[in-house]
Amino acid sequence: MTVAASFWHLIAAVFNGLWKSRSHAALMLRLILMVTFSAIVVSAVTFGLWWIASQTAVLLVIFLSAIGFIDVIFYSQWVRLAALKDNLQ
Repeated sequence: MTVAASFWHLIAAVFNGLWKSRSHAALMLRLILMVTFSAIVVSAVTFGLWWIASQTAVLLVIFLSAIGFIDVIFYSQWVRLAALKDNLQ
């Protein structure tokens, strides 16, 4: 067994003991851990979204504009006229 594996087993044992304990100190430690992990996850997601937006913003705008333009042409030419063919008077 390596040192890293022993370290992970120790962390798992601490978390298991913390989650099964009913003391006030364990409750506070659980709260601190949950807030810390939530902050890490939220900051990672925020950074990821910012990075993706900074990398693809121009391309995304062009792509969505093209989709919208083609959608308007398709809708006005085929869908709308087909839906209104019996209602035009």
